[in-house]
Amino acid sequence: MLHLLHLEGVFPSVQEAITGYLKERRNVLVPGGEGDVAALERVLVDSALGAEGDRKPKEPLAFLGQFEHFTSPRKRFMFHAMLTELGVLPSDRNFDVSKVRYDGYASWVNLEMCALKIIDAYNRGAPELATAADRAFLVDQLSSGSVRSVFEADLLAHLLGLLAIRRISPDSPLVARGIDAMLRCHNPDGGFPFIAGWEPFLTAAAGLALQESGADHRLIQQMGDYVALHQGADGGWPFAPGVTQSDADCSPYCLEFLRTAGAERFAEEISRAEDFLRKLANDDGGFATYFHGDTPEVGVTGSAISALAPARDKFADVIDNSIRYLIRSQRGDGTFERGWSLSNANSILRSIFAFNSYPSPPTGELAEQIDAATERSLGYLVANQNRDGGWGQRAGDASDVLSTSYSLLVLSITKNVDALRSGLDYMLEHQGRDGGYVSIPDSAGPRPMTHDAPILADIFALLAVSHLLA
Repeated sequence: MLHLLHLEGVFPSVQEAITGYLKERRNVLVPGGEGDVAALERVLVDSALGAEGDRKPKEPLAFLGQFEHFTSPRKRFMFHAMLTELGVLPSDRNFDVSKVRYDGYASWVNLEMCALKIIDAYNRGAPELATAADRAFLVDQLSSGSVRSVFEADLLAHLLGLLAIRRISPDSPLVARGIDAMLRCHNPDGGFPFIAGWEPFLTAAAGLALQESGADHRLIQQMGDYVALHQGADGGWPFAPGVTQSDADCSPYCLEFLRTAGAERFAEEISRAEDFLRKLANDDGGFATYFHGDTPEVGVTGSAISALAPARDKFADVIDNSIRYLIRSQRGDGTFERGWSLSNANSILRSIFAFNSYPSPPTGELAEQIDAATERSLGYLVANQNRDGGWGQRAGDASDVLSTSYSLLVLSITKNVDALRSGLDYMLEHQGRDGGYVSIPDSAGPRPMTHDAPILADIFALLAVSHLLA
């Protein structure tokens, strides 16, 4: 954002506020080496501030070599193009930019990829590589592709779109209009968020925690009304109101919460949500985040199973197939891939709760496989509890509130009193005077970068503690 405002020569007071935020942020970034995400973030901050930096890594994208995920090639192109735009890296002329596509992704990713293609073409001095179709798509999406003033509530996508549009049409009113929309998201600390809202998911997750803690059911119903109001036409939920793209990461939480808030009151919404999730199940049992047939994800699959389990009479085959997918996806140490959360305990939590979502225990070979998978995950958590009673995002990491909350929820199914007591002590010691909690962020986006929704620490801490004390 600072780069764009510099280029446009506008809003000097905002530039000053962003600069102050970045300088403060830089002071707390301590890259662990070439393969550390913080190394890239520090390079981005230094380049935006016009500073060389005293610990500039030789390869700022080295961390992507450790990012084992199906989105890795796309993310390498994205970050390389961004660093080229900021003057950190030369264009990757070995990369065939003509092969970049921007269809079949989530709506905001389509915009990002089109914008990055155009930016990369201009930065390598070959604007002809940005085709007429590319230009038309970009203009169409920025002018009428979203009902939100910030495109699909995704500031990064909109920002990249503005950087691209000023290349092909420097005087376009879309630039000034887009900057004005993004300025309405400017935070008091001087920074800008990654997304402009996460209300359906956060409301549903908070509702589940409040219900577990015994909150007034009138409040729960009121929250349920809000969640139901923002259900998409396809039966799923987007991450923010007004966003057109529903997903299978937010939707299971919303579905589970509506069952809690009032199965009869929200019967129609529940039925539509069940159908939405069922259609996303791939033949291998995995659930993709956005579209049927896309690469499935463990965390998304686990949450979908838990949300569909109360309707097992309708979805038994889907659920059993998805359970088998989770079992096949488990690693030897009991962990699973890290998806939308950077904490191992999050994907373990979603998987173990899925295993335990059967109304009555399964029998036969599947039951044996579930038991073995559960034991491996429990063994990982017990073995990697830190001396302070908490858990970190990965084995050996310092403890944090979110990872500890996820771990306690998983271990609540065991009788390991010592581990539970130590974990609960950690939670009590880290509660603030106002009753709230603070944690390092674990939400990933754009993956594997993190973005912070501070209330998540309060939500999962309340859920974990309430669950243990119930």
